[in-house]
Amino acid sequence: MLGNLIISILCSLVVYWVPLASWILYTLLVYGLLRVFEIIVYQLNVLIFDPYRAQRQNKEYAIHSATRMVVLLLHNYVEIMFWYTAVILCLINIYGSEVYFSWGQFVQQNVLCIATFNSDFLETPRMSAIPALSHVVFMEIISGLIMTLISLSRFIGLLPPVAEKRGREKA
Repeated sequence: MLGNLIISILCSLVVYWVPLASWILYTLLVYGLLRVFEIIVYQLNVLIFDPYRAQRQNKEYAIHSATRMVVLLLHNYVEIMFWYTAVILCLINIYGSEVYFSWGQFVQQNVLCIATFNSDFLETPRMSAIPALSHVVFMEIISGLIMTLISLSRFIGLLPPVAEKRGREKA
């Protein structure tokens, strides 16, 4: 798991700094998108469907720890952010566009796109010259939305119950 995160970071750095052949760029682009798809499917399965599957089979569902589960979810979230950085940089290189921003700015904007669903930076007029970019940005926003919903749906149930006050309060 840690290896995939390191590979995603290295791929984004290599694509930014090293001129690569188009077949390598296409390979990294496809692998990055497949890896994002795999992470999302895995998270859906583990966080949403495994507990229900165990319940239907009358098996006890147990996890190692809630903390470990949250750390792994956040780890996958970060990996997705770096894969999208690599994918967008691959598209820029494939279409022969000029890179106007630093690698850190691309990472920062992909984090903002996934976490806040803000695609303003990635859809500037300079970047809009890349035909497939709007589709990738849309997929990035949907990925962020799915990961956020997965996180909320799974971990809100793990919060300790809070006592409720009954009756009316005087204003």
